[in-house]
Amino acid sequence: MSEPKFTIRSDGQFGADIGALDAAIEFNETNKFFILEITGWCPKERKAEGAKIDKKYPLKETTTKKYNQAIEQNIQDSDGTLILLLEGNNADKETNYAIEKAIDFNKPSKTIILSKDSQENIKNINQTLNWLKDTKIEHLNVKGPRESNTSGIGEKTHSFILDLLKEISKDPDFFKK
Repeated sequence: MSEPKFTIRSDGQFGADIGALDAAIEFNETNKFFILEITGWCPKERKAEGAKIDKKYPLKETTTKKYNQAIEQNIQDSDGTLILLLEGNNADKETNYAIEKAIDFNKPSKTIILSKDSQENIKNINQTLNWLKDTKIEHLNVKGPRESNTSGIGEKTHSFILDLLKEISKDPDFFKK
């Protein structure tokens, strides 16, 4: 099999992070022409808000149960971080930490506000595609709030990332290294 040409990375927290991983898994199940790697770091013992992250997500465990270690490792191991927020909601503590760490590590980051308006989300996808191309990101970390802090963020993220991957797959040169 060929080497992966694009990577989606996340820490697997319930909400935006799982939404991104689920979209990547769905994309891989339905698209046979592009290879998408799915990975990320999660806290030791696959800790996620009082539960465990399902083994179906191909995540590696950090050495501690602290969320911040997984957040930092994912930022360091990626080319850039996409922060997804839901219109009318603020970032939570972990999302703000990711924004700060991307700056500290001098890694590109982009924040997108997911809208209830589908036309606005098309603009958001186009902005994200342009950002990915301009910054030459092939290994994307996705971060956003937990579902417990922002109801609906997981579903909105899933839809956005799936649409983004479908758009990327329309351009055969997008994945070329």
